[in-house]
Amino acid sequence: MEGARDRFKIARQKFQEGRGTLSGSPLRNMIYHLVISAAVISRICIDYIHDNLHRQLTVSELAEKEGLSTSYYSRLFVKETGMNVNQFINDAKIRTAQNMLRFSDFPILDISISMGFSSQSAFSSTFKKVTGMSPKAYRDMYYKKNLDNTISE
Repeated sequence: MEGARDRFKIARQKFQEGRGTLSGSPLRNMIYHLVISAAVISRICIDYIHDNLHRQLTVSELAEKEGLSTSYYSRLFVKETGMNVNQFINDAKIRTAQNMLRFSDFPILDISISMGFSSQSAFSSTFKKVTGMSPKAYRDMYYKKNLDNTISE
């Protein structure tokens, strides 16, 4: 037990110095750090994306925020999430817009502006591409049902 504590102290000290290693194998350490880095970068950027859905985010802005090249950042993001950055951003915006269409009576124009789209037309086009229906059709289909369910509960 004492040996484990000593090794943990050394590992913690090296980690704080930025030189933590898992083993004597440089390849294993590099793979581990790459996997952890990709996960942390993706999680940080996913949170940043969700916090900034009201803006027009770019891949280069996100890559710059992480101090990576655009192409390398894009590869890490796809590897971690299974989709490219722009697709992820649009999906997040559309999921949020779906909730707004279901549970609020905000006009579609206001929703499109609040999601950072340049126009209602751009919003509607992206919404239809992701969901298969227009924002108006989506609201018509789900808003009344949600209103009825809320009232009956």
